Amino acid sequence: MGEDVVRIVDYKTGKYEKNKTHADRLDNLFVQETPHGYMLQTLIYCLACLEQKESDGSLLFGENLMPILIFIGKNLKDFDPHLFIHDEAIWSFNKYGEDFRNQLVELLKEIFKSTNVADFPMCKENKCSAYCPFLSLCNRKVQQF
Repeated sequence: MGEDVVRIVDYKTGKYEKNKTHADRLDNLFVQETPHGYMLQTLIYCLACLEQKESDGSLLFGENLMPILIFIGKNLKDFDPHLFIHDEAIWSFNKYGEDFRNQLVELLKEIFKSTNVADFPMCKENKCSAYCPFLSLCNRKVQQF
């Protein structure tokens, strides 16, 4: 590459599955009920870092941001910490940055213009809700495990 690279690392305690680090298209990250939440979150971190500027207007973290997901679980075989779009590793977020930003803005516009709660259904994973800081908003009953 020849240029400085800043790795944006997101550590995960959940179970590694290849579909959590691979997406066929960037658009798929913005579709509900897909396993790409970890990718979306990590790329949002990249976008936030890309937006940070020095007092002179230069980029605080530089132009080459490499998103990485590290799963802390044991015995990870064939694990590659890079994120992949269409089987291509994301070596630099900048390649996708503008498109990602545009799609994220559109999603946020959709969320904030909606007044219908049914447009954004609760997640189906009840185990997560026991630890969710927004539990009081959805009125779910906490399951005991």
